[in-house]
Amino acid sequence: MMTMSLFYKSDDRARNMVHLAIGLHKYRDKFDGSFEQSIYWASMSFERIIRLTASSISRDIDCQQDLKDVIDNLCNSSRVKRSQRENLRRKLTSLRLTRNSMFHPTGYINDRQVTSMLKAVSEMIGSHLETIRAEITYEQLRQFRDKVLSGRFFGYPRIPCDIDIPDREEIYDSDFNDLDVLYEKCKYLHFKRLRDFLSPLRLKPEEMSELIPTTGTIWLPWVAREPDRRTHIRTIVLGASFTPTFVRIGIDFGSEAYEAKKTYYTLLLNGNFDSQLNKLDNEYYLIDTFWFNYVSKKQPIKDYCSMKTREFKLKIKIALEETIEKAKTKTPMKGHQFLIGKIFKRGTKEFSGFLVRPPQTIRGIFSDLLDIVKHVEDHLNE
Repeated sequence: MMTMSLFYKSDDRARNMVHLAIGLHKYRDKFDGSFEQSIYWASMSFERIIRLTASSISRDIDCQQDLKDVIDNLCNSSRVKRSQRENLRRKLTSLRLTRNSMFHPTGYINDRQVTSMLKAVSEMIGSHLETIRAEITYEQLRQFRDKVLSGRFFGYPRIPCDIDIPDREEIYDSDFNDLDVLYEKCKYLHFKRLRDFLSPLRLKPEEMSELIPTTGTIWLPWVAREPDRRTHIRTIVLGASFTPTFVRIGIDFGSEAYEAKKTYYTLLLNGNFDSQLNKLDNEYYLIDTFWFNYVSKKQPIKDYCSMKTREFKLKIKIALEETIEKAKTKTPMKGHQFLIGKIFKRGTKEFSGFLVRPPQTIRGIFSDLLDIVKHVEDHLNE
């Protein structure tokens, strides 16, 4: 029996599609629509691999034909032994029917069918479903999505500033009870309202976080450089994080911002930010987070400015060493220490004040902290 990976032909796009489909299936319980997207990309990768294979086998096969005809011609080619043709035809026809069901509104696909498709396309690219599934992280899933959607075929805007955004300007306290509602309003805030307010600061909007129920956070990141393929994941940012219980605004880092974070801790440790920090009002904090956006600790910024104790510096050194170790292993950073910013806790007077003027409040905080961000960026560019 022929080895599938030796028989089938693929390219980078097909392989990226397969990894994207498997990643979406792995995280299908994390956010709405992931299961359907997994079916779609598995089907698209299957079709691409079949057409690439047919074109590599014989010039006589018209790869622009209907997929059924391409499969028939492929199975009848001299590259396939006569004894294997019927089994191959049955297998590919079954996968083609699964693919067709995805593109019909009345079609129904169950998880067993999807798993079968994912297993097949994994083998077609010379790998195994469980191997890819075990290795792929959520951030890698996002990266594969970017690779797949970056091609001219799809015309996908990396920053969807032209997407259809409902005109929902005002954010109310009750919106924090339902993240689906809050997400739509944050989308309008991020891509529409904040553009005018932040343009004088020359900040650029990056992708909002996707709405994943298990994280319970909506992240609106802005970068001080020209965005380039999810820049915010790899550098220091100014961002606003919306959760059901509070809003945090200020400095943050992406999960792969190793160099930026090492630079930040080094400059903080050496006192390079002292002049900027001394100008901040009493509502600013040094904030520690875990699991992306959950706050584990906050300390008034004035404590750093007035004390700078040996113990305090030791903690920064430890945070720096932890970052260095994560950089060596490329371990995604899911929490950060000594982030500078403000927290507006739901139910407080400050929170009510924030809801009255969200864009103005965000701009004011970003403006206060922008020099620190630029200082880090300048050192990275040296």
